Amino acid sequence: MKFYLLFIASLFCGFFTLSQKNNGYYGHKGFIQIESVMSYPFFSNVLSSENNAYTATSSALIVKKDHFNIGFRINAGYAIKRNVALSFEYGQDYSSVYLDPYNTVYNNFGDQYFVQHEMLDVTTNVFIPKIEFGTSKSLLPMGLSHQIGFGISNSKVKEKDYLYRYVDYSGASYTGYAHYSTSSSDIDPINFSNLKTVKRYVILYALSMRSPITKNLMIHYGLKYTLNVGKKQSYNSYSNNSNEYYTSEIMQSVAQQRLFSLMSFNIGLTFAF
Repeated sequence: MKFYLLFIASLFCGFFTLSQKNNGYYGHKGFIQIESVMSYPFFSNVLSSENNAYTATSSALIVKKDHFNIGFRINAGYAIKRNVALSFEYGQDYSSVYLDPYNTVYNNFGDQYFVQHEMLDVTTNVFIPKIEFGTSKSLLPMGLSHQIGFGISNSKVKEKDYLYRYVDYSGASYTGYAHYSTSSSDIDPINFSNLKTVKRYVILYALSMRSPITKNLMIHYGLKYTLNVGKKQSYNSYSNNSNEYYTSEIMQSVAQQRLFSLMSFNIGLTFAF
């Protein structure tokens, strides 16, 4: 983390003096950008089997995959030259992860069961400093730009009243459908207090186009390509009481989803000042 903060500081300080050579777009060098981010979890869906993606109705689980992920980004930047700008991006992504129905959990008597579980909601916070490049004739922040960034992301499973049920080896229901708040079983499949934040480094490349609406306002759109890398999630030792192995599997699923979140489309507005 110290290296990451030093990288950000040196990046901004090293280029700040170059801003004196830039007259800006209509005299505007700074910009604030708000955008929505949309993606289709293609790789996650391809790698997942048809029988491990469940969504909840009022009283049952039905097979359904996650076909659309959304999020938002807020960018603040400054054009230090006609064709070079520095910016900082913050945002959140909202997605879901599937649980492997062949993973097992144990009750307090040591009995083994499979779990059918509603998809888990995941919120990811993203922090990325970026450099933007245009052609030699560019006048940033307007026009086409290539963006390169290196940042961090923190993903956390949302704790809520999910629907689930235990099934035995034949697929027959053992407990019937239950919510965490109404379950009469001796143990719930997930202990949310044991789910840690999944932290990843993010490498970003984005291609963005900003088209003027007025002298201060632009509409922008483009594609983002991201690679999320980090340490492999460790598996905890087996425990009958807390189902730690199952908890570690969930954290691994979140990490895998971030790894395969490679491309997204973004659209929004940019205000230049």
